[in-house]
Amino acid sequence: MITDTETPTSSKPSSSQMRRKLPKLAKICDRFAVSDRVGAAVGTAVLEGFGIVSQTEAANVIDRYKLRRERKMARDHLVNSTDAIQTLYFDGRKDKTIKLEKKGSRIGCDGTATNTGPAGGIIRLLEIKLGRPLQWLPCLLHANELPLRHLIKHLDGKTTGPQGFSGPIGSALLNCELQPVYNFVAISSSIPDVSLSELSTDQRYLHEMCLSVMTGCCSEELARRNPGKMAHSRWLTTANRILRLYISQQNPTHCLQMLATYIMQVYGPVWFAIKSKPSCVDGTKHIWLTVHLSRSLPTEVRNIIDPVIQRNAYFANQENLLIAMVTDDRDHIKQLGLRRILKARKEQKTGIRKFFIPRLNFDSTDYVDLINWQEAEVTAPPLLANIPMSEITSRIHDQNNIMLPIIQVPCHTQTVERHVKLVTEASQSVCGERARNGFIKNRILSRQQMTAFNQKTDYRFD
Repeated sequence: MITDTETPTSSKPSSSQMRRKLPKLAKICDRFAVSDRVGAAVGTAVLEGFGIVSQTEAANVIDRYKLRRERKMARDHLVNSTDAIQTLYFDGRKDKTIKLEKKGSRIGCDGTATNTGPAGGIIRLLEIKLGRPLQWLPCLLHANELPLRHLIKHLDGKTTGPQGFSGPIGSALLNCELQPVYNFVAISSSIPDVSLSELSTDQRYLHEMCLSVMTGCCSEELARRNPGKMAHSRWLTTANRILRLYISQQNPTHCLQMLATYIMQVYGPVWFAIKSKPSCVDGTKHIWLTVHLSRSLPTEVRNIIDPVIQRNAYFANQENLLIAMVTDDRDHIKQLGLRRILKARKEQKTGIRKFFIPRLNFDSTDYVDLINWQEAEVTAPPLLANIPMSEITSRIHDQNNIMLPIIQVPCHTQTVERHVKLVTEASQSVCGERARNGFIKNRILSRQQMTAFNQKTDYRFD
């Protein structure tokens, strides 16, 4: 029997259901790969700490089924609000997916022969499978690192293993950050302006080191900083280490001077130009910039890098050139590009054209003259296939300054590896294409809304 002064030891909790929507909790759980059970337990524990739920007030308790429904609703909302896939970027990785077919008109990847072979490359096989041409957008950052790679091999010897080099310069790169900085000769450069907040730690190091070598003075803080892990899959950190080694040599060798000069005058400026203008419409201009900046280098260096530039100048193909021309700020260049596209459309050639890299004019003074148009077989860019001929004709006659509606897709695949990893993580967490797509978009949205959460001021409210 319970008296008036006694308190019951237990009470039946409220049977009301939890009706509150929890989209933010759903996004955070997807972002950090938290299970439904763990997410529900943590969420309920926080509510209990704030006195919102208790033994007698259990209506707002979050169970795993509630959180599972919230995560599904958040994913479905993002999937339903997404447009159709129009561009595909891919990277090599072992995957258990048997087959996945999607429609699109643009494709991006790195420039390895497996992907870009003219007869049996992945892009060519996809064109044959789809029965129509695709806009080729091989990664320009990958193309930018290849001349540096071949130059190192020529001046310092072959690589050894996944991280090592056989020559004296490569061997000294491993612990270059431990060496003291001496007075060094400044090397001229033209580094474009970039947003430092968009650069990773290693990329910011390259930017600051280029500015230091350009001015002839390196701060103690930068000298102590780690240039980044050395690996043959990360040539940006190799460039970091070469510059760090250069400023620590009282009498740098001729080979080290040539490598540092190439990084300062070609590799670095082109890398940051691509980063600051990543759209595919600027791809041809970046190729021309590589050619233009490298003309001031010694003949020995140009003899090594010119064949590499030629082999990887995918954006010098006339289809990519025409995209750059129709988005040019100069009216006469824009008009010329539109007329060439219209002429190519009217020819109505049968079959799927074979993509090839035309012979470059290394003495050109403008990207428009990067190839010999008299030798080129001009074909219309697949990127503009959905634009009617009547609209192109109208823009030619009216001389309309409004740009054609071109989707701004990137000319590099820097984020592809990160997203391939994300797809793998999604496949391990959920089943089905729709669920994976929603999981990925949920995680990306959460990262965009709150890039980091290290202190209270980092938190972002919806």
